[in-house]
Amino acid sequence: MKDIFALRLYTRVARLGSFSAAARECGLSSSVLGFVPLAVTSVYSSTKAALHSYALSQRFMLRDTKVRVLEIAPPWVRTELMNSQEAEQAMPLDQFIAEAIGVLGTDANEIVVAAAKPLRDNVGPAEHAFVDAFNAHMLSLFGESQAVAGQ
Repeated sequence: MKDIFALRLYTRVARLGSFSAAARECGLSSSVLGFVPLAVTSVYSSTKAALHSYALSQRFMLRDTKVRVLEIAPPWVRTELMNSQEAEQAMPLDQFIAEAIGVLGTDANEIVVAAAKPLRDNVGPAEHAFVDAFNAHMLSLFGESQAVAGQ
């Protein structure tokens, strides 16, 4: 598990650290699971939280330069990840791409589509109850046996 965490995090940090000094923008792909962890994908969620923290730090460190640090935080999207191609609750990939491109055209540093905003805006005193309810709902969708296999 340590190797998976290191690989997921290090490859993204190394990529950002190697961007050209002439670059005007650099981007990281996190996930709403970095804001609201999904218990059955705890390592994935924690690497996304670490990338969010790293993006915030880099944005601060580069604040006096012309470099803009972008973070794309998609919701559950219909992809091969967790066999989500047919999941009705997941956002269609083409819809996500269209909305994300729209947000990229703004001055937002966090690229968060409408479907992801409730999860992104979760931080607050009721965070634990929100995370518990989110995980209970997802377990009901995946089923207990699939959830254990996903760890």
